[in-house]
Amino acid sequence: MMEKLLGKKWFSRDNLLLLVLLGVLLFVIALPVKKEDSGKGQEKENAAAMLEELTASTQTVTAGSTEEYAAYLEEKLKKMLEAVQGLGEVEVMVTLESSEEKIVEKDMTAERSNTEEQDAAGGARTVNTSNTEYRTIYREDTGGDPFVVKTITPKVEGVLVVAEGAGKGNMAGEITQIIQALFGVEAHRIKVLEK
Repeated sequence: MMEKLLGKKWFSRDNLLLLVLLGVLLFVIALPVKKEDSGKGQEKENAAAMLEELTASTQTVTAGSTEEYAAYLEEKLKKMLEAVQGLGEVEVMVTLESSEEKIVEKDMTAERSNTEEQDAAGGARTVNTSNTEYRTIYREDTGGDPFVVKTITPKVEGVLVVAEGAGKGNMAGEITQIIQALFGVEAHRIKVLEK
């Protein structure tokens, strides 16, 4: 066998065919494999997909208890102001910017696939497929209400206080400071009047 390899018979028809097949096999193995593009375009696409997922997973549902919340704040503020020395009977009105929001839990299912295809003419293409599905999670113990992750109370937009003794000294300024400290409302959105 060694003589055959070292001899002049190496380039015979059978061996030549074997060498050609071996060369084709090495060429196929050595073909460069296309790697995923990890450049800025891919990062932007991933960031956009994550933003979309977060937005959809925190879908908000408006609740109808805005008036109850405003009445609760009015009653608490009225009791606090009536306890202030120098003030008598107090009436309070609170307005809210929006209604209460409830953030419900979403179950997300995402499928992504990348397919690289080559045709007989040597052309290549990449097909990216993405499918995202969101489903609201419901509670069985409350008759099928959505599962609430977080409730966002509305911000106080403005406050009107009508009180006995509000015109004495700096009492109106003190009431304004109390309301600013409690609700974070700007001074121009608070009005204090003498009853």
